Amino acid sequence: MRNPGIGLKIFSGFMILAMMLVISGILSIYEIYIMRTSVELILEENYKSIKATEEMIEALEREDSGIQETIAASYEKTAASKCGDTGQIGEKYY
Repeated sequence: MRNPGIGLKIFSGFMILAMMLVISGILSIYEIYIMRTSVELILEENYKSIKATEEMIEALEREDSGIQETIAASYEKTAASKCGDTGQIGEKYY
């Protein structure tokens, strides 16, 4: 029986490397697919969080505006009662 030649040994080595490359490529594609679904889920949750934050900011702005209007109305009422007239604040009478 004859021993395998050097050519067959080199070919076998390249085939083993090629198989390892194919297997690692398949595993990489699978991992990228898994990562893609995770990233999509994270982006969806982040979008919901951003929308909720925007709604909270709008609600706070409306609340702040209401408080400012209440304070302004209270100030005008107090200033009018101290001046003894119901004119506009800041009017000058000569």
